[in-house]
Amino acid sequence: YVIELGNLTGKDVWINVPVSVSSDYVTNLAVMLRENLNPNLKIYVESSNEVWNGLFNQRAWNLAQANSLGVSEAHNHARRTVELSNIFKTIFGAAAINNRICVVLSWHIGFFRNEYADMLNYINRTFGPPKQFIYAIAGAPYFNMGDNYANASVDQILSNLRASSDSSVLAKQELQGYANQYGLKHFCYEGGSDTGGGDPANVANRIRAERDPRVEDILIHELRDNWFALGGDLLMYFTLSSAYSRFGCWGLTDDITRLDTPKFQAIFEVLGTSLHAAPTAPAELTATPGSSQITLSWSGSSEASSYSVWRATSSSGPFTTLVSEVKGTSYVDTNLKCGSSYFYMVTALGDGGESTNSNQVAATLPSILPGVPASLGASAGANKVELF
Repeated sequence: YVIELGNLTGKDVWINVPVSVSSDYVTNLAVMLRENLNPNLKIYVESSNEVWNGLFNQRAWNLAQANSLGVSEAHNHARRTVELSNIFKTIFGAAAINNRICVVLSWHIGFFRNEYADMLNYINRTFGPPKQFIYAIAGAPYFNMGDNYANASVDQILSNLRASSDSSVLAKQELQGYANQYGLKHFCYEGGSDTGGGDPANVANRIRAERDPRVEDILIHELRDNWFALGGDLLMYFTLSSAYSRFGCWGLTDDITRLDTPKFQAIFEVLGTSLHAAPTAPAELTATPGSSQITLSWSGSSEASSYSVWRATSSSGPFTTLVSEVKGTSYVDTNLKCGSSYFYMVTALGDGGESTNSNQVAATLPSILPGVPASLGASAGANKVELF
């Protein structure tokens, strides 16, 4: 399904390889990706997910394997990450590593961030320079509401979220330093606002804070100032949509039909994109010539707030804007030259930008205005002049 989704959307994929699987499993996974995924898409590879986290079985597996090998948990996770890189290299070729295949070494930025340096040093002295095997290190720098939330107002929770974002700067800079030391990228495998934990205390205000318009500026500050400005690279926001409850308000929205939430707006602002898609192109454009004018008419676009009319004197252009901000679905082009041909297209304008072009139409004005005689003659009589 990940392969199919990547192919349908044209987006890179991130694969979490289960911690307990055999080398044959990993080899077959790599072959399946090579044979079925669009070759223009990158593949990010991570060993399991949050192997440091005691809530998950993968931590117990990694610890047992580390004990059997006589190494630390962190060193075994680093060893396994290198192993995955080497297996993918046998399937995709050495040139694919750090190009199409991007292996990521993830750990915990808060509790164990000193172990990033330990793992990188271990790889360096045991296998060789880390850059030969991995593309990036990654953490999960969430910003949270702090411990004093039980009776906190919405204002206080928002203040705590911003303060938490700022307090993470030193940790992010530390990880960025490790990445720079070994020529690696610094990723965020998960991140966002954290008002969860499961405690039922003050849930209403926690949810209100996540929906408050001011959270937009806090999230923009976190991403723009406290991540990308510090050198951070690829960031995965957790998550696009989820219910809001005492267990967390993780989604950019809690209603999949609504993308106008403050947190979604923040993402659009940082990415430089828009909440709205561009309008569909106007259809069924027609051009009807008159005596010295041409009347244009088209089918409107439901997303459009206005239209632009484009004109040229050749079907190959160049087309220039004749008029913008046309509010209806028709326009009359006047004061045209008799006998000339004109070519038209129309585009729709809306909150999401400008549509693609409509169909192209052409119209030619008559050479002589209707009702004007083709020639004029005169004859003189005794008391009159006749015109014919």
